[in-house]
Amino acid sequence: MSELSVVIPVYNEEAFIPMLIHDWVDAFNALHITYTLICINDGSKDNTAVILNEFASSNKNILVIEQNNTGHGPAIMRGYKTALQSEWVFQVDGDHQYSAKTFAKFWNNRKDYDLLIGERMYKNESIFRKIVSAVARFSVLIVCGTSLKDVNCPYRLIRASVLEKAIAAIPSKSFAPNLMMSIFFLVKKGKIYVAPIPRSGIPSKRSGLNKYMLKGAVKSFYQIVNFRLKL
Repeated sequence: MSELSVVIPVYNEEAFIPMLIHDWVDAFNALHITYTLICINDGSKDNTAVILNEFASSNKNILVIEQNNTGHGPAIMRGYKTALQSEWVFQVDGDHQYSAKTFAKFWNNRKDYDLLIGERMYKNESIFRKIVSAVARFSVLIVCGTSLKDVNCPYRLIRASVLEKAIAAIPSKSFAPNLMMSIFFLVKKGKIYVAPIPRSGIPSKRSGLNKYMLKGAVKSFYQIVNFRLKL
């Protein structure tokens, strides 16, 4: 059993997968961590699957899960459920936006906390991304009476024994399961550590307001209200 399972949802990331895997494997090896990378290929239409399987064939610590496209949230949930055999679970996205160099700070502080979560720096981000972050933070504040500055950050280290309880309460097809997880830890008074995370230097994908995001935002708010009422 590895000390750490790493959940990485991936969709059309052929350009960044090699750098992502190299950087994170180097970071874990430097810390002498036994790890398993769980890469959930969410129906990618490019060469992501080929690249992932090439890495997996040469590194026994890489597990590739292939599935039809279900969306980012359900892909994360599948990864979390697969990762519970380890003592700790780390989640990071496949676009490699944030540096692996910060992870040592999280790992070295893990024993005193249940959830260690990054806080993204939005200085050079688009207005759209800043608005999405603010809406998520405000939504959690409404349902919990308290919040985190970056409640939906996809850079989080979680104690598996507590994660198991959280995902048992989170619907598998949730649009934003990390948002619900933050709510779970806030409501249950989990021990939370927050630290800023620098960008990796890879340019982010351009994103703007669209029908999918609007629908997702409404769906997510409905889901988190229902989730909070059941806790």
